[in-house]
Amino acid sequence: MSAYLLSIVGVVLLSAVLSAVLPGGKTSKFIKGMTKLACLAVILAPVLDFFRGGDGETNFPFFSSETVIQTDVDFIDYCSTKRIENAEEELGNALEETFSVRPEVTLLWEYAGSITEGDGEEGYLSLYVGREIKITKVLLRDVGGSIGEEVKREMTEHIAEEYGCDAEFV
Repeated sequence: MSAYLLSIVGVVLLSAVLSAVLPGGKTSKFIKGMTKLACLAVILAPVLDFFRGGDGETNFPFFSSETVIQTDVDFIDYCSTKRIENAEEELGNALEETFSVRPEVTLLWEYAGSITEGDGEEGYLSLYVGREIKITKVLLRDVGGSIGEEVKREMTEHIAEEYGCDAEFV
């Protein structure tokens, strides 16, 4: 610690002597700038040593190659559930707008597999690997009993055609 303080004092004194001895002009401004840079380098030396490992390689503790980023499965499930709830609401609104009646909508879903953003063939590599949601079936319920059989059939056909999944009234 005393060597560190001694080196700081030495560089600052050398900088002060050079500033006093040098005549004014463009060269003086350059030399003063270089001495300020040297002072900064001496002051930051311990910080830089912190990031340098024992073998001399640069080691950033927060972004090293050994750092493993783990996904929070509970958060992903929560977000997926919220997405499904929003999709149920939007589908209910769309059916009400199209057929003038609003059934209660429940979406059955599952994780279809993994997806990766980016295309490896073009040289673009993304670190995001996520899980794709697949809606397997739409369950509709006539809460008020006001939906006729013909409208129910049209709704199930509409959902199969527009959204690509089976629909069923329960």
